[in-house]
Amino acid sequence: MIFLLICTPVAFCVLGPIGNVLGNLMSGVFSAMYNTVPWLTVGILSAIMPFIVMTGMHYALIPLCMNNMATLGYDVIVLVTMFCSNIAQGGASLGVAVKTKDVETKSEGIACGISAIVAGVTEPAMYGINLRYGKPMIGAVAGAGAAGLLCGIFGVKGYTMGGSSSILSLIQFIGGESPMRGVIFGAIAAVVSIGLAFFLTTILYKDEEKAEEEAADENAAEPEEKKALVEKIELVSPMTGKVLDIEKVPDEVFSSGALGEGVAILPTDGKVYAPADGTVSNLMDTKHAVALTTDSGCEILIHVGLDTVQLEGKPFEYHVTEGQKVKKGDLLLTADLAMITDAGYKIHTPVLVTNSDDYVSVKIAETTNIKAGDELMTIC
Repeated sequence: MIFLLICTPVAFCVLGPIGNVLGNLMSGVFSAMYNTVPWLTVGILSAIMPFIVMTGMHYALIPLCMNNMATLGYDVIVLVTMFCSNIAQGGASLGVAVKTKDVETKSEGIACGISAIVAGVTEPAMYGINLRYGKPMIGAVAGAGAAGLLCGIFGVKGYTMGGSSSILSLIQFIGGESPMRGVIFGAIAAVVSIGLAFFLTTILYKDEEKAEEEAADENAAEPEEKKALVEKIELVSPMTGKVLDIEKVPDEVFSSGALGEGVAILPTDGKVYAPADGTVSNLMDTKHAVALTTDSGCEILIHVGLDTVQLEGKPFEYHVTEGQKVKKGDLLLTADLAMITDAGYKIHTPVLVTNSDDYVSVKIAETTNIKAGDELMTIC
């Protein structure tokens, strides 16, 4: 409401009258130029038409177009220049699509280019591609200017009014003493407009421009918490035994994935080895579990047995200290499996990636029986 209360009076009382004066002035200037050097006027107007469209001032040329149609039977100022300008925007957009290696930009460039060339809808190409990256607009302006100059020299005229100017608007050039002459030279101008805009864009545009834009967006945004994974992380099995799906572990805390993704081992040997190079990040007072942070930043929890915290450390013995650097295969702890089972506890040993949300996927090796040191999971 505040926006409307402020902007509506400004639009009607200030911007509207100023636009009317500027529009009449622009129409008079282009009309005078056309009467003096018609071929050059068409070229210049075609080149600057995108910037006229941006301000909405092209609507001020519509009365001039309609007056020309009523008095002369044809128009050049709007029908021809818009034709040259619109398809040039499409050519530049397609040039970006061909040059870029970014899939998203390529898709946008093709869609926007076709929209401008076939339908005459230039806003997506102009604002979404050409102005966005800057240099493609240079190609579009050059292509439109060259095509407009060609149309001016060979006297291409529009004899009927239709929708948005596009490649299909060639039929508007049928008329005059030689009805097909305008279509032929209009088609040549279309090739020049699209071709030159396309060619210059493929030379001027570089993907680094998109990379710089994305870098600026990332710097402006809040820091991303997830790690940028450079290479896959491979973890070996810390124990010998049978591999079980973590969902089959008879403890909801582990099976639900609340502590992270991973796998479980039903061990046949009570020795627990380091699954990768890293640092011992946490040891429990009850010695039933060990937490390890690998050199690549992956956080691993090895929990020997279920509810074994109740055993108060009796079946367990640590062979490392908290904060100690370890190598893959170093012995971390030993467990007396017989004592655990005799006490009525299960020996299922979950091996979890507790920061699995930082990664795309945790893939478990497709095996049933495994030995300590064999490949267990791949994190990527």
